[in-house]
Amino acid sequence: MIHRLFNMGGSPIHGEPYTDSDETGRSPEIEAFVKKYGYDPIFISQIQPAGNITPKSDVIQTGGGYLKVLHIYQYKRMNNRRFWGDSVFKFSNVVSTIDIKTIDKNSVLFETSLNRSLSEFADRVETSRDAISRKKAIKDYQSLDAVVSDIIDNDEEIKEIRGRLYIHEPTMEALIDKETYIKRRIKKAGVHVTTYLEETKEEYLSLFLPYEQQTPTFKRKGQEIHTFSLAHSYPLNMVNLVDPTGLYLGYTLTGNGIVCLDLFHKDKFRKSYSSVYIGGQGSGKSALAKFVAKHNRIMGNTTYMLMVSDEAEEMATQYGGKSLDARSPKINPMQIYATDIDSKTGDTLEKESYHTNLSKIKAIYILASGLSDASTTENTFDNYLSKFYSRWLKEKNLSLNKITQYAPEEYPLFEHLRDYIKVEQEKVEEEFLRKELYDILSGLNKIVESNGEIFNCYTENNFEMDKLVAIDSESLLAKDSNVYNAQTFNMLNMFYSLGLKRGQREKYLYETGQKKFEEIEFTTILIDEFHNLVRNQNKFVLKQLDKWNREGRKVFNAISFIIHDINDCFIDMNDGQMGEISKAVVNLFKLTTYRFIFEQDTSSLDQLRLVFGSQISETDLNNITKLETGETHLNIKGLTNIQLKVDLPKKDIDLFRGGA
Repeated sequence: MIHRLFNMGGSPIHGEPYTDSDETGRSPEIEAFVKKYGYDPIFISQIQPAGNITPKSDVIQTGGGYLKVLHIYQYKRMNNRRFWGDSVFKFSNVVSTIDIKTIDKNSVLFETSLNRSLSEFADRVETSRDAISRKKAIKDYQSLDAVVSDIIDNDEEIKEIRGRLYIHEPTMEALIDKETYIKRRIKKAGVHVTTYLEETKEEYLSLFLPYEQQTPTFKRKGQEIHTFSLAHSYPLNMVNLVDPTGLYLGYTLTGNGIVCLDLFHKDKFRKSYSSVYIGGQGSGKSALAKFVAKHNRIMGNTTYMLMVSDEAEEMATQYGGKSLDARSPKINPMQIYATDIDSKTGDTLEKESYHTNLSKIKAIYILASGLSDASTTENTFDNYLSKFYSRWLKEKNLSLNKITQYAPEEYPLFEHLRDYIKVEQEKVEEEFLRKELYDILSGLNKIVESNGEIFNCYTENNFEMDKLVAIDSESLLAKDSNVYNAQTFNMLNMFYSLGLKRGQREKYLYETGQKKFEEIEFTTILIDEFHNLVRNQNKFVLKQLDKWNREGRKVFNAISFIIHDINDCFIDMNDGQMGEISKAVVNLFKLTTYRFIFEQDTSSLDQLRLVFGSQISETDLNNITKLETGETHLNIKGLTNIQLKVDLPKKDIDLFRGGA
């Protein structure tokens, strides 16, 4: 802290901070130096100004720029809103101080001061030259008179305060802009500031001196204020978020608060675990998402990461996980996975899962074959798929009551469906239906022949025991957008099923008292560049994600989304009117509890308002457009808004590759 005060705008201490002291002890050589000279040279070297400090008339020149001290010389005396200090003492990259002294109300000096103040205000009333000035003077006199009456009649203590704002910027132009902005903002709160010429040195040293020691060098008295008014201003309230098992993410941009966040913390406000990361390239969103995934691994939770590059490969390997090309996982789209649960018991609903998976098979077929889901052929595919699966169950003697529990080899492949439809087509005489079946067979041939290594294979990869899985989808994106979307949804479906089974087990252990809440193993599915899925306009995929998001929290599952620009997800907006896809996206994002919003263009503000409504204020929205790399706005649904600097260790930044 002392280093930062001597080096405003500079870098933090490099390496390990020096912590030796009289209490903890020092090395013999340093202790001998301290006894001889009276100071610790290592401590001084760590806190001293890195580039000297030169006081000038109204600013202080430092090694890193220019510093100006704004001294508060007038507060609004009455009718302050609650927490008025928030708009006065909380500015990004500004150090705010308040020195406080209790006034003896019985002293002669205090009474003299009150008399002089009342006389001055009364004189302003008499000497005002116009009606407006006179009205203002009368109002000020009445306000002060009411304060004096309160002081005389009540036992409330009076405080004398000195408030200062220390602004540091790298250039004079930036300093002037910041000063203008602050003065304009706090004037609205009835607060006025100035810079005392030729007193910059004394003002700066006030940072390190208590009130009484400032008085000999600084002759002006402070401002009187009621104890109640000071208390309910909360001038130094820090935005702080420290969860019991939270991950240190960084420090707040206003004040000295820190953020230690646990995305699986549960209370009356935070009831689910999903999140969204929004930010342009290089903003830091991906690095933060990977940092959270690393923390999940350390805490014993499971994360499935669907990335668009291999940037998470090294991290997954280092932490005992798996990293695969998206074409590698052998996942049979025709397999029936557990996807539906009883909301009360958490048990798998076998029949419901069966019907959901038939819809999944259709969705993957539509995606992989390039067939439009608006086509009338969709209904025909539905019909023949249902008939085929019913026959398969009967021929293989499989029960619908445990349809999600069979070995992978007992489920059919797309080639089996193709063979069935070929036979059925030969029986059809009606020309239009034959044409539809021909189109369906063309799509199945494309899936089986061109992409059979991805979609026409039995499930081989078992990720059930893996705590961290990173999938690299770059090769799929280069191949074909339809194939990318189909395989992504295929993997999502399997990962959700694994998380569902794991969650059912954890729910049972928790409800039977075999595990405490903090011992539960959670599951997160992270979808990078989510807008790629949205652009395909497959409503079923979005509907499933919505369903998983709502039901997943019951079995300790979460879904997280990463996008560049929120506008990318609103592809069917027309003159401010949302289409079905945009409505589905809004619903998905509204379900998230944690919204990490990195720098966004002003053109994105309308969409942020649309999605998050009054959850984020206009001031915060405008600040989002000014965020720098590594800075983010965290909105926790229904609870709080925090702007913070993500503080990742350098070793993690190097490990994550691809974000900062």
